[in-house]
Amino acid sequence: MTHFIFDPKASSIILRAVVEGEIARVVSLILDTGSSFTHLPWRVLQAIGYDPGTSKEKVKVVTPSGVEFEP
Repeated sequence: MTHFIFDPKASSIILRAVVEGEIARVVSLILDTGSSFTHLPWRVLQAIGYDPGTSKEKVKVVTPSGVEFEP
């Protein structure tokens, strides 16, 4: 099991993770305990060899600012 140490007084908990594809990249993520999905910027996905723009499938994502359909 992996253990993380964080400051309980901090406004956010930031984790480092490896995102794997054709190429692996280390990214920083903010932990959101209420989230159903992990969102990654398109530039990160493109850097590991995945182009979201070519996806025909869309997923409905509810955000604080409204509903979006993302590849």
